[in-house]
Amino acid sequence: MDSAPQPGSPSLIATIGRIVLDGIVVVLRAVGFLLAVLIGIPLLIGPLLVVGLVVLIAFVCTAPTSGVYRTALTRVYMRHKLSPLFAAVVVTLCTMMVIIVISVMGGFLDLMRSSVKRLSSDVSVKSGVQGFGHYEELAKRLEALDEVEAATPVTVGYGLLRVKRQLVDLNGKVVSVTEQVKTVEVRGIDPAGYTRVTGYESSLYWRPELFEQWRERLDELTAEARSDGDTFAAKVYQDRKGELSHFEGVDYHGAGMRFKPLDAWQPKKGPKLPAIVLGIEVDPSPYARRMRGGRYWPNGRLLQSADSARLPDSMRPQPVSLTLVPMSSKGTLIEPVLGQFIVVNETKSGLYELDNSRVYIPLDIMQSMLDMDAGEAYERPLTDAELELLALGETDGLPRKIPVPARTTQLSIKLADDIELQAGRQAVQDVVDKFLADHPNVGLLSVHTWEQQHSTLLNAVQNEKGLVTFLFAIISLVAFVMVGTVFYNIVLEKTRDIGVLRALGASRLGVANIFLGYGLSIGIVGGLLGLGLAMLIIFNINEINDLLFDRFGIAMWNPQTYYFDTIPEQINPTEATFIVIGAIMCSVLSTVIAALMAARLNPVDALRYE
Repeated sequence: MDSAPQPGSPSLIATIGRIVLDGIVVVLRAVGFLLAVLIGIPLLIGPLLVVGLVVLIAFVCTAPTSGVYRTALTRVYMRHKLSPLFAAVVVTLCTMMVIIVISVMGGFLDLMRSSVKRLSSDVSVKSGVQGFGHYEELAKRLEALDEVEAATPVTVGYGLLRVKRQLVDLNGKVVSVTEQVKTVEVRGIDPAGYTRVTGYESSLYWRPELFEQWRERLDELTAEARSDGDTFAAKVYQDRKGELSHFEGVDYHGAGMRFKPLDAWQPKKGPKLPAIVLGIEVDPSPYARRMRGGRYWPNGRLLQSADSARLPDSMRPQPVSLTLVPMSSKGTLIEPVLGQFIVVNETKSGLYELDNSRVYIPLDIMQSMLDMDAGEAYERPLTDAELELLALGETDGLPRKIPVPARTTQLSIKLADDIELQAGRQAVQDVVDKFLADHPNVGLLSVHTWEQQHSTLLNAVQNEKGLVTFLFAIISLVAFVMVGTVFYNIVLEKTRDIGVLRALGASRLGVANIFLGYGLSIGIVGGLLGLGLAMLIIFNINEINDLLFDRFGIAMWNPQTYYFDTIPEQINPTEATFIVIGAIMCSVLSTVIAALMAARLNPVDALRYE
């Protein structure tokens, strides 16, 4: 028979309830602590740095009244104690870590900005997708400004790029055909004019010096393979060098600037095709991917070679097809237009979003495909009866025709070298306002700087830099707490020495200054060593990455994955200076508690301390 529960004994349910309640309290306390850290540290960083600066200034100002023992004891402690060495190592590592992080992230931001700027004009005047007329007049007005160096029309649209690849046997017979379709941003440009306002010419990838670099690299790889006794790899590199010879001597750069394919590239049958320049990542073929060094190999891409004239059409890279949907000046859609083009070069800006989706074709062909070229139109919409007469071929009684100017979707503008971006934008805006007053039927035009057009991307990278730097700064603050703990233990260890100094007449301020000087010395040594190590790592970071990959197969940075070919090697002097000064102030600040504790010691109690 079960015994009855004793009075006052807790039940099982009550015990479980208390355990659960205690667990909830622990979790809530942990969450509260984390929130306090995340909210409190950003609020305290500024005041703490100010206090550190005040303490540092006070230390320097009181140096003449602190006695000769301060410098002597600081030097002795630095040379004969191991604890200061650990503290200096902590300061060194924290300083080095923050400088490396902020420099690499800042380098990525600068690379991103330069890549965006490379194929973007300083200022752009944009309309809707239907475009606007009289753009030549607006361009002339803008180029008459002292603030504007050049202006050029650019017609922007979106279309479908169809890439056709044929697999042929040794006899030139087509074995299989694959097609891939990709949505792209199409820009109709005048290459010479577009080069005046952007870095279009410098972005053309295939040029003679690139093939020379490939040849030198293949010779190096062949020599390394032969020295290692790897004859198979040496033969592969020489075969690659033979493939390279098929593309050398071809004027890809000139073809990309003239938008004119070489006669040898044209199909042997049918009309001659116009040129197209693709972004370097637009080609969807797996054979077009980047190699590990960040370079692209010409074979397997859509480029014609020097042997194209001797090959049948089935064995050449096939022309690409581009489909665009025109829109009338009234905003109504027209039937899609299909055009075929020959790839004459590719562009590389360094920004994946652009190089993966942008293609360039001649401006006049773009305008023709989008029905934006000059022509004639009836002065008013035709009625149903007039449409029936027109269908019968009768023109009597129809409204008269008026000339319609060619249209474009935007003007790209380069400002003069000494003009600030916003001032230049305002000058362009004033001209556009007067132009719209003279041509009220043009429609709405907007004026944007290149920073405004890409603000989302640039701000995202800027915020990432700030966030990562902030997180590493928090980690560094935790390290400086450890430095403060080291000094606290030093004060406990040197309590009797402090009592002797006080008994011999040392002031409280003089005793406090010993430990403040201790912290200052460690901050200076650690900050400068951290700066030196950070510079050593940053300016050799790509070599370190290659060494890790060659010896251990570890790649911190793989150019096949990340779009920039190399890790940026730069240090912002202003940021590095502030970081070193902050490390020194934090080192001094971390000794304040220990210094106050030492200054408050009673000489009699200190001498009795065991």
